[in-house]
Amino acid sequence: MTIIRTYYFRGHRFEIFELPGDGATAATGLSAGIHAPGAGQITIHSLQAALGRRASGVRLAISGVVEGGPIASVTVELLLYDVAQKQAYGPVHTRNLDASSYREMAGVRLPVWKTPLKVQASLAVGLRLLSDGKHSSLARLTHVQPGATGPHLALQADGEYIAGRDYNQALQAQAARPDYNLALLRGRRARAIFGPDRRLKELRVYTQVGAAQTPRAVQPTPGDRFVPYVRVFELGRDGSETVPDQAGSQPQIYPEGPGREAAGNALVFGAAGLHWYSAPMMPGEYLAGLAVTDLDGQVQRAFTAASLG
Repeated sequence: MTIIRTYYFRGHRFEIFELPGDGATAATGLSAGIHAPGAGQITIHSLQAALGRRASGVRLAISGVVEGGPIASVTVELLLYDVAQKQAYGPVHTRNLDASSYREMAGVRLPVWKTPLKVQASLAVGLRLLSDGKHSSLARLTHVQPGATGPHLALQADGEYIAGRDYNQALQAQAARPDYNLALLRGRRARAIFGPDRRLKELRVYTQVGAAQTPRAVQPTPGDRFVPYVRVFELGRDGSETVPDQAGSQPQIYPEGPGREAAGNALVFGAAGLHWYSAPMMPGEYLAGLAVTDLDGQVQRAFTAASLG
């Protein structure tokens, strides 16, 4: 597979790969759609963001204004930013914000967001990574329960599951056929769900049945592989929009479309199992912003640049 970007940090090598075949297209299936600016009823503007080091770690200060609705959830997202390539990868950290109030409907606690919503938050942030006990990978970790808040939340990562026997057969094919490309081996779409203790709780593998994807729980065995997805956003190429400074705000970056799925480093199931952990933030360039979801599950995103020395 073609390497899109490689990061080196504290003895780790984090790679992001193009997925062969249809994986390089816009993200579909398990992911919610994303509206371009002005396509839905929600707009985000006046974003300001800054990353700073403190004795306790790195903090993100972010503010902005959200208008329109109805709003289901508001999430702060932090992405790695490649300025030269005009691409962003991640998110490497997410945090759902608390609504101003809640209401009960049919036994369900629903947030109530009053707009225009003025967001102002200071958050401790870290680089969220997946590990098999030996190696680590970038991954797009999101909340299992949309809109959920609190310090101990269940997270999930989408990716591909490759059974150990399939990988071994591919190795044998590569040895027997010089023209066989092991990098073209694709797994089945999967979702790894992690409990509040950050350890793998369930692995769901999806099978395409007509237009739907049907999940079933799989018990991984040693040698099986999980390749986590990382979302890639093209900025300034495919219709995304960068709005210059207005009224003292930083330039606003609006990615067009849902981006596309790429692959992180393959992780191998063994005695340690899979888990996620939070590592110190790498120095470099980031995009910080808001992802606002409406009641139909559509997401509006806006970002602004933030540097960490």
